[in-house]
Amino acid sequence: MSREKERRKEIKKNFTVGVVFFFFLLIGFNLLFSNTTIATNNYMHLLQLQESFEQGSFTGTNFLPGSGSITNDPAKVINGSYSAYLSTPSTQDWGEFAYTDPNKLHFEKNTTYAVTFSYKSLEEPSGANNGFFYFLARSSDYDVTADTGWTTWTDQAGKVGTKTVTFTTGNKDNYILIWGIHNGGALSLDDIYIRKISESFEQGSFAGTNFLAGSGSITNDPAKVVNGSYSAYLSTPPTQDWGEFAHTDPNKLHFEKNTTYAVTFSYKSLEEPSGANNGFFYFLARSSDYDVTADTGWTTWTDPAGKVGTKTVTFTTGNKDNYILIWGIHNGGALSLDDIYIRKISESFEQGSFAGTNFLAGSGSITNDPTKVINGSYSAYLSTPPTLDWGEFAYTDPNKLHFEKNTTYAVTFSYKSLEEPSGANNGFFYFLARSSDYDVTADTGWTTWTDPAGKVGTKTVTFTTGNKDNYFLIWGIHNGGALSLDDIRIKKNDFQYDQNGRLIKQILPNAKNIRYHYDLNGNLIRTEISTNN
Repeated sequence: MSREKERRKEIKKNFTVGVVFFFFLLIGFNLLFSNTTIATNNYMHLLQLQESFEQGSFTGTNFLPGSGSITNDPAKVINGSYSAYLSTPSTQDWGEFAYTDPNKLHFEKNTTYAVTFSYKSLEEPSGANNGFFYFLARSSDYDVTADTGWTTWTDQAGKVGTKTVTFTTGNKDNYILIWGIHNGGALSLDDIYIRKISESFEQGSFAGTNFLAGSGSITNDPAKVVNGSYSAYLSTPPTQDWGEFAHTDPNKLHFEKNTTYAVTFSYKSLEEPSGANNGFFYFLARSSDYDVTADTGWTTWTDPAGKVGTKTVTFTTGNKDNYILIWGIHNGGALSLDDIYIRKISESFEQGSFAGTNFLAGSGSITNDPTKVINGSYSAYLSTPPTLDWGEFAYTDPNKLHFEKNTTYAVTFSYKSLEEPSGANNGFFYFLARSSDYDVTADTGWTTWTDPAGKVGTKTVTFTTGNKDNYFLIWGIHNGGALSLDDIRIKKNDFQYDQNGRLIKQILPNAKNIRYHYDLNGNLIRTEISTNN
């Protein structure tokens, strides 16, 4: 596989009419930014901002320079022709070289965002001097008690990496993002993506969201609000069989065919539907052509008034061009909704291209040949001759998917053997996870298999990353054969343990986690709830 190393480096760059309650949801959030689709960390959203500084100046961007500058020095540039750059002496405690401009970028209250950026360490901050690089989100009134997303790191000179920080704003009118250096060092920044990944209705209106209001409303009544200052709300009488909240424009939100999604939302029951009247709250996904036979994800529940809860519904779309999400109340009740996350949790290649996915093609392609497709209309495919020792046709993109250090993941995928590798030639199909610095000694999850032509199967590989900043996943063929791939799911273990077997982190479905802290004797001393990074 070593001879493939240089080649891999090149790959780097929706019941019937009149009775339906639609609360078609979300994800792309049109702030002040672009409408380009991106899928990162498996959350569905529209890209809010992408900045690569290729204008050669902070002018015309959504950023302010602070003490930093834009450089075209090849030794300092990360990607393209320009990067943002700052060098500070060890005598300077806080050097801040890039900020988002609060007059151009608005971060809503009590809302979750993810920021991904590339960096290059050019001079490592001194550990002896408590030096480090840092990122945080600070309220635009500079209230440090409201800081969120605080992240620090150091790296040796020359190290290039990518970080994704997920944070939730507080009850402030706006925030700014800050990158800086503490106690000296030098750093370049590039390829900054800023994304809103939850809808919390904190604009106080459906305007500016992807919602078209039905019978529902946005409320700021503290007795009705779930979190923050606003929630979506609907109350219907027992004589109304199906109530309508609001709906999104399906031209803005696309659910791919034959693909698995998870929807997490917070709710507050304000009037319990009557069981005697067969009342309930409900959720489902319906095809945008309103074919009820294709409904999926149907979920119903009731709760006493005052109950606050969270639900996660996982569903797989059918062979339809698009779906809409529906929340409703049947036969009366009252409900508030908030903090809605929609995540694509499988890659089924139903866009018909690697473009727009979290995967890179390698030598592979996307096929719609029915003899090669596993599920749906498309699958990834590769055929290699016996003379090609390592043929790699699909990788995760390390600029879009980040695997944390010393963390356990499970990868599940469907495959179809189309030409069995020759055992006499030591041929096989394979999967592994490799560190993004291509250190083969840190490879993990190595899995090989062969199957006769026509065999369809599913594999789940569980692996733990090493002490590396990022990993990428590889699928390939050794010494010839042909294989199709589909329905890839990547899941971080919900429970993470330290080397002593102690639970150190529990991952929750709403972009939150619980961290557990122990004293030197192994006694649990503190727990904290934070936002997933």
